[in-house]
Amino acid sequence: MKRVKELASIIKIKTDRFGEIEIDAGKIIRFLESLPGLPESLSFVLIPHKEDSPFMWFQSTELSNLAFIVIDPYVCVGEYNPSIEAEDLKSLSLGGYPDEDALMLGMVSIPQDVSEMTVNLVAPILINLKTKLAKQVILDDCKYSIRQKILP
Repeated sequence: MKRVKELASIIKIKTDRFGEIEIDAGKIIRFLESLPGLPESLSFVLIPHKEDSPFMWFQSTELSNLAFIVIDPYVCVGEYNPSIEAEDLKSLSLGGYPDEDALMLGMVSIPQDVSEMTVNLVAPILINLKTKLAKQVILDDCKYSIRQKILP
């Protein structure tokens, strides 16, 4: 019976970038609110870019053509210490940040000159790894940049 449950949690999604892929339904991340300009997509899954790469794809499970490149901001800025509003933490059922159940991701922008790629440190995505709920939070910290260069 357990094997049947395991198989039932695997779903297929169609993506433009990866073709049809199988994912564990338990790994789907659901946004409490849609990302700005994307009201039709609330569910995403993280897909590793390459082995040993700090980059990941944040693929929509609803829109096959919607995928973002994301990265852990601490890879780019070791001293990254954002102040998260209590309301944002509460909405995600997180006791604080950092927290062992929390994952922070920054959206990456890659221009034609890859050496100029940046990460948005002002509006990171905060995920509760236990509940798989997510929210893009807007930081009041003026010390971070919307376009923080990733490569030195």
